[in-house]
Amino acid sequence: MDHANANQYVDNYFNSLRMLKVSEESIEVLRKHYKMIQVKSKQTIINPGEICKHAYLIVKGGFVCRYIHETSGVANTINFYLDDLHPVMACVDSYFNQRPTNCELRAIKDSVVIAIARSVLLSLIPKDIHFTKFYYEVITNAIF
Repeated sequence: MDHANANQYVDNYFNSLRMLKVSEESIEVLRKHYKMIQVKSKQTIINPGEICKHAYLIVKGGFVCRYIHETSGVANTINFYLDDLHPVMACVDSYFNQRPTNCELRAIKDSVVIAIARSVLLSLIPKDIHFTKFYYEVITNAIF
C-alpha cells in the first residue's frame, strides 16, 4: 500500500466515525494527532520493559502480541492483530496502568499502522459521549 492509499484509508476510517455520531471536534483532534508508521516484518513497535503510550490502528499488515517471561525469556503468543481482524492493538497490560509491559508487538509482515497517543484519546472521553462509546467498544475488542 502506497502512502496515498494509506492516507485515504485513514481518512475513510476517521470519516466513518461520523456515522457513530462522534463530534467533528473529536475527529479533528484525531486527524491532528495521529502518526503513520511503516513497520518491516519481524520489527517490534513495543518491547518488554516499555510503557505502551499509544493505541495502534493497522492500516495494512499484521502483528502478533507475545508475552515474554521475565526470567526465562520464553515467548508465548497471546493475540493476533490483522488489518481485517482486530485492527486496533496495544499492549493492554501496560496501556491501562502505564507500567512497563511484559509483551511485545511484532509485525508478522510488512505493515503500516497509525499511532494515536493514549493521552489524546483519553482527553476526548469527557468531551464526547459518542467517542467514549466508540473508544470503549474498540478497546474491549482489542482485549478479547
